[in-house]
Amino acid sequence: MGQGSTPTLGRRIAPAVATPGGSPSARGSARVGGRRRTLGLAAALAYMGPYVASMSALAVVALAFGIVVSLFRYSALNGFHLQYVGLANLRNALSDPIFLSSLVFTGLLLVIPTLLQVFGGLVLAVAVGQYLRPLTSKLVQPFLIVPLFVSPVVAGLLWRVMFTPNVGLFASGGLANINWLGSPLLARIVVFGADLWAWTPFAFVLLLAAVKTLPGTTYEAARLDGASEWTLFWRITVPQLRGAMFTALALEVVNGLYTLPLIYALTSGGPGTSTEPLNYYGFSVGFEQFNLGYAAALFLYLLVIAAIPASALALRLRRETT
Repeated sequence: MGQGSTPTLGRRIAPAVATPGGSPSARGSARVGGRRRTLGLAAALAYMGPYVASMSALAVVALAFGIVVSLFRYSALNGFHLQYVGLANLRNALSDPIFLSSLVFTGLLLVIPTLLQVFGGLVLAVAVGQYLRPLTSKLVQPFLIVPLFVSPVVAGLLWRVMFTPNVGLFASGGLANINWLGSPLLARIVVFGADLWAWTPFAFVLLLAAVKTLPGTTYEAARLDGASEWTLFWRITVPQLRGAMFTALALEVVNGLYTLPLIYALTSGGPGTSTEPLNYYGFSVGFEQFNLGYAAALFLYLLVIAAIPASALALRLRRETT
């Protein structure tokens, strides 16, 4: 009887063992998981699809309109009469001393404060994430991100009052009579300081999230080997946060282009045009001088500058996901 039952057992067991793709329960779980992912993607597209499509269409239309307007001499001073000039507006900008000055200041604004913002955000993130007690860290973090919730115009007015002679921070003492906003060099330093104060918390938030993912065992092993805190910072923390730092740097460069409200309230581009970045000059040409064609050409140059960090960030994210 045992011999007769063996083929039956073999026939019963063989399909379950030889079936590709695992057991029926595993295949069922895989199908359920795939169905859930598909439904999640469909829900995300349903919620975000209209927004993404409308904003993309708006961006394309605005860009096309700007390119077309830059090809004309289009000004309110001549009754908005269109006169086709081709690439003359773009060529004239290259010989415009104010454009060249604003381009240099834009470059300084995108390099000096941005590097300090990322470095300052890194130091604060490491200090808060690794050296403060959990309760102290939770109490300190809200105070560090307060500038993110301050309007750029309010921040500009605040810094303007602080650096007004005999009124602000230096109301008395040897620095009371210094005209901080009347000197081109000092005014630029004040603008850099205001931009640093406004956007360092942004880098801090990004890098703090990355710091909290670092494995603590690596630091414990290095401390057992006698490594100093400075060595831990430069040899372990910085290399492991390189990707997050690059992301923060690229985003801070984009943030650096959004300085028009801050500078408008702080220095109004002065003294002269020493603190006038390219976006402020384009705003002045378009909405104060009403030369819309030339302003559109200036903003096309600004678009090229903004596309550089955005493209670098997109390429890096693409490498990390492939």
